Amino acid sequence: MPHTTEGPTAGMTVDRAEAFWMQRALELARLALDAGETPVGAVVVRDGQHVEDAEQAVRHLDPCLALIRRACLRERAEVE
Repeated sequence: MPHTTEGPTAGMTVDRAEAFWMQRALELARLALDAGETPVGAVVVRDGQHVEDAEQAVRHLDPCLALIRRACLRERAEVE
């Protein structure tokens, strides 16, 4: 089984590293739910390195800001 080589999951099997990042996404979803949002959390990881994460915040953000935030996250994930 391959192991990750970088970031906080260095040395973990790929399955364990994926579980680690999924747990972070679930934590973010809980934060969104506690804030009255839809329980959605997302984590962007590239080559074992954390790129960005965010929880749902549409109800608490101006709709235009929410769209800009999503576009920025998408662009950052594509560039790095």
